[in-house]
Amino acid sequence: MTNAAETMGRTGNEGGVEEEIKRAREILRAKREILQRPEIKELRELIKEYRFFLGGDNLSLGRSLQDESATLVKLEDLLHTKIQEAEQGL
Repeated sequence: MTNAAETMGRTGNEGGVEEEIKRAREILRAKREILQRPEIKELRELIKEYRFFLGGDNLSLGRSLQDESATLVKLEDLLHTKIQEAEQGL
């Protein structure tokens, strides 16, 4: 049984594989940079704190768990949207 690298070497696609690896690394670097943007970091931290808040007995006065959960979903949706918008430029 041959491994993928041997197969690629025999077919002459070594350069293509190297280019794909290079492109994948560039995409991952860009995605990491997106996650480091101040507005993204702030939203992620807010969501983390909100999840912690919901896990305890700290519900806001006058707000139900359902209300608080809906707020968390909205925050997560906003984060997802901002990340998608930033990724469209990749």
